[in-house]
Amino acid sequence: MGIDDAVGAVSVHGIGGLWGILAFGIFASGYPQTVAGAPDTNFLAQLIGAVTMALVGFVPGFLVSMLLKSIGKLRIPEKIEIMGMDKAKVPVRAYPEGHFGTPPRGITEVPFPGE
Repeated sequence: MGIDDAVGAVSVHGIGGLWGILAFGIFASGYPQTVAGAPDTNFLAQLIGAVTMALVGFVPGFLVSMLLKSIGKLRIPEKIEIMGMDKAKVPVRAYPEGHFGTPPRGITEVPFPGE
């Protein structure tokens, strides 16, 4: 799909949250709700809730992303992408006390502004 998920939001919050919702429907099935008169917990209700939340959360985000992509505002310029967002937006060293790693082969290190 080509999804750039640098912080692992989909795998941690998306899949973990989905499992939590469905697991509650599996393991708490048949237990009464704490609110008087509410229906008992069941897997089908949890599944409907999970699908609804996924659609309400994913579809608008997808549409906004497609709109931003169509007007060329979804990605940063290639030069800044290679340089790194830290150096472009926050021109300070993250670890000034030491050197961590080397730049990938073929990419020269870009100096910080003022260096």
